[in-house]
Amino acid sequence: MDDEFEVGAWSSIDLDSSDYPHIAYYDNTNSDLRYARWDGSEWQIEVVDAAGAVGLWLSMAVDGHDRPHISYCDYDLYNLKYAYFDGSQWRIETVNQTGNMGWFGSIAVDSHDRPHISCQNTGSDDLMYAHWDGSQWQLETVHAYQNTGSWTSIAVDGRNNPHISFEFSWAGDLYYAMKESSAGVWDGGALASGFALHPAMPSPAAGGGSAIRFRLPRECAVELSLHDVLGREVGILASGVHQAGEHMATVGSLPAGVYLYKLTAGGFEDAGKLVVR
Repeated sequence: MDDEFEVGAWSSIDLDSSDYPHIAYYDNTNSDLRYARWDGSEWQIEVVDAAGAVGLWLSMAVDGHDRPHISYCDYDLYNLKYAYFDGSQWRIETVNQTGNMGWFGSIAVDSHDRPHISCQNTGSDDLMYAHWDGSQWQLETVHAYQNTGSWTSIAVDGRNNPHISFEFSWAGDLYYAMKESSAGVWDGGALASGFALHPAMPSPAAGGGSAIRFRLPRECAVELSLHDVLGREVGILASGVHQAGEHMATVGSLPAGVYLYKLTAGGFEDAGKLVVR
């Protein structure tokens, strides 16, 4: 359908009401965003945006009027961009005014044909959500704990509420977030349902300062203790009743050596090793 040299990367496809395909993709030769659609007899191909290196991390959705909406990254400026066809021409906007955004983007269109976009802020490694409210872009942080927001995917339900799946990269876990318009707050968390004790990060550590994360599937009493190689207790990093979810304890300054940390929570026990140089 398009045999120009070095095209087709970062492609995204959707179908219209006639089941005709619409495809957005990256032109690696010219660093452009391109778009192709089947009109029933042949492919119509055009350049959507040619202003710099644009079109990476793209995602496309077709609205109720069979018009395409595309989110993508401006790789020169690290901005999240958005393009849509209004029936006569392409309209292109930059969504964010600050921050490095646009990676791992995904787009969905609601019942009002308004776009909803999830992506990562690569400056802060946060999961971001943007939507058009009819007059301006609304931008908010969904998840901001360590390195998160990779490989996002977004869907909008019948009440126009956004649902986002993404990787919490630091933990290596699949996460889910959704926002009820009536509540106005994000809810969700890890899809894993059990207890977990994650490796200390960093380890080896220079003088201490490592973080130890653990996950609880339900509210319960917790004790996270630190011991030397002889089994002597060095300190208590966390204790008391904790709510379900992800938690983190920070290890203070320590002499060089090998330490063991042990989590006891709700009948669950696990341990890990921390190296301090």
